[in-house]
Amino acid sequence: MAIIRRITAIAGWGSLAATSSWLWYTRRSHLQPLGLDDYLFHSTFMARLNPDNHPAMSDVCIREVPLDKIKPELLNQDGKLVEQFCAKTFGGIEVIQGFEAQRYLLRRSNYNTKTAHNLWTQPELSSSTYPTGTEMVDHFEIISKTPDSIIVRCGGSPLDKNVRASDGLFELKADVDEDEKVARFEMKSVFFSGSKKSDVHMVPGHIVYGHRLYTKLLMETAVRGLQM
Repeated sequence: MAIIRRITAIAGWGSLAATSSWLWYTRRSHLQPLGLDDYLFHSTFMARLNPDNHPAMSDVCIREVPLDKIKPELLNQDGKLVEQFCAKTFGGIEVIQGFEAQRYLLRRSNYNTKTAHNLWTQPELSSSTYPTGTEMVDHFEIISKTPDSIIVRCGGSPLDKNVRASDGLFELKADVDEDEKVARFEMKSVFFSGSKKSDVHMVPGHIVYGHRLYTKLLMETAVRGLQM
């Protein structure tokens, strides 16, 4: 979780001016709790990764964009919208690129001969179609892909297939509401310890705060890359 502090330092979000800019930049993205009735909590993934059902920190970030602002080619092919949502989350280029600092730090610390098959560079991340099994920067692995959802395991190296002390699920969803004429995007996060017993989730408060700032930034940079 120390990486959140390092990302903040590199991105320069600590100043008042940077905070004000962030508030303006992410004002259309909304965070709310993710209810325990959400299907992620009852999925086979959660049963396998968190077999003792330890408490989790969870939330969902939601952003809506009018359909007439979305690039038409993303609406004409089944599954293309969520695929590009994922590509722009991890590899998009914006004035403020949310994932770039994390990509840079993880490449410096995790790149080696055992992890060279991962996606590491911005061009690789932006051009991938993210099939199941794709591994990114030795920290993320695609474990499910459907026409409207991509589920990512995060929190540790994909080389470790076991139950982990620090683990998580990160779901990217993209739906089209024809009645409301909007595309609705969601980023769901569920973080937990699969191996350490606790009565409450083990994510410190300042890390929760940093995660929520970061998630809104990821959302905003991703959806801006999907618009005309």
